Amino acid sequence: ATCHADFANSIDATPDKFPAMAVISPSKQRFHMHVGKFQLAELEGTLEGVLSGKKATGPYSSLAELEARQCSEVHAEIAAAMAGGGDDEDDEIMREMMEEIKRKEAEKAAEEESEKKSKKKKKKKSKK
Repeated sequence: ATCHADFANSIDATPDKFPAMAVISPSKQRFHMHVGKFQLAELEGTLEGVLSGKKATGPYSSLAELEARQCSEVHAEIAAAMAGGGDDEDDEIMREMMEEIKRKEAEKAAEEESEKKSKKKKKKKSKK
């Protein structure tokens, strides 16, 4: 999505949701985003869920055109910008941003783990 940013934004595919797979129905102007593991079983489950109507889809008003440029050009520009002359303050800001992202990811993972444990406890209680 880095090299097709306008297209990705038209279906709300932002970097905080990557990796992601979009299932798009142009005729119905609807889409569904699979955010998470890129394992065959999970991707198939998402696709089957959308096709069977079991997964919710959201509307989009219009799809932006895909970029005509090669992705390799876009990636080269990004790499050059990242390698080029950032000062110490920029480096510190990036470190802080990465630390914040990692902290949020860890909190989310801990929350999801807590929810799983809570569900398991509820299942055990309901079986008794």
